[in-house]
Amino acid sequence: MLLASLALCLAQTADPLKELLQMTASTPFFSARYDLTTTTSTEPSVIEIDYIAPDRLRFSRASRARSTTMWAVGGVLSVRSTEGGTPLHGSVDCSGVHAELAPVETLLRAAIPAVEPRGELKPALSFRWNFDEAAQKANFGIEAALTEDITTPMGWVDTLREKAAAPRADGGLLRFSTDGHFELALDASNGMLREFKGRSPKGEMTLALRAARMDYAPPVGLFTVSPPVDGAKDVSLELRRTAARSLEVGMRRRIFRAFAADKGPLVGTGDELAAAQQSARGVLRALHVLTLAPVVETMLPRAGAMNEGVVKRLVQLRDSGKAAEELAAARARETELLRANLGKLESQMLEGSALPPGCENLPHGAAMLSLESEVLKALFTERVVDPLVRSFEAACDAKLR
Repeated sequence: MLLASLALCLAQTADPLKELLQMTASTPFFSARYDLTTTTSTEPSVIEIDYIAPDRLRFSRASRARSTTMWAVGGVLSVRSTEGGTPLHGSVDCSGVHAELAPVETLLRAAIPAVEPRGELKPALSFRWNFDEAAQKANFGIEAALTEDITTPMGWVDTLREKAAAPRADGGLLRFSTDGHFELALDASNGMLREFKGRSPKGEMTLALRAARMDYAPPVGLFTVSPPVDGAKDVSLELRRTAARSLEVGMRRRIFRAFAADKGPLVGTGDELAAAQQSARGVLRALHVLTLAPVVETMLPRAGAMNEGVVKRLVQLRDSGKAAEELAAARARETELLRANLGKLESQMLEGSALPPGCENLPHGAAMLSLESEVLKALFTERVVDPLVRSFEAACDAKLR
């Protein structure tokens, strides 16, 4: 009766998920073991989660054939894995990644002094799901994270809050339905996930709690990162990029919430609105200089190599005796083709742009997306299109003299 009353009380409160967030955020420690099964695989997995506040979290997923363990301890994110058949290992000190966003935070707080200060890095379980309508597929992801954005180590509560899911009291449980394809059951007394189900035309998956302990701390030895096996591939660079993307997503959400809120700067008119829009562009630009950096780093050498091949073909045309006018026309066509292909890449990048999770109902979210699109187009031209075209033109000038 006590648990049922607690569940009903939480379900009826003005913001039940806020209550759950506050309750689970103060959890000093917990351990949980789950069985993960799917209708598309005969091989079940066991998922383990261990946490000790304020700075230790361990996550593992193991089956007979493969395993992955992640640690978020003392500001360092580490992984050991045999996914894909190749042993992997990696570690990254996320404090450096966190510091890279400090200039963006400075601009944001200068534009909107009332915005809440940026949080400190802390370990949390990233637990996210969505339904891909185009692919008709239920997607589910879980991993250890170091973040300032997830407010509870029990990441399923944070995602439920983002989705504005409404609880239904069921005895000592709180039940949730989201996206039309997912069902969750949480223990009303402590927020522990008891069951998670996802379904799609392609199959179903179930994550069922096998055991949980919240009355004592997990053994400290669980949070010691194991040494990599001989011959394991170092994926620290990829892990750093993953950590950076997670923090960048959190910063983008902060920016949108600050500018696009009901009483945010974009509610003005005339010169006041124009000034707010310019401030938003400046903050978004500072963020996306960072988010585009890996794209630029990957794309420029690859496109540069393709340009070399084009220049070689133009040299062959010249050496075959083509008239100067024909050669100039061929060069102009290749330059235009280069710009067109880069334009397609830009369009693909912008097509994937959407409001950050948890920002879908912001009054001025669409306006912020429009401003962000302007910023991304300008940066893509500045950092990708113009350098590649200049490089191509310079190579042509050097080789076709």
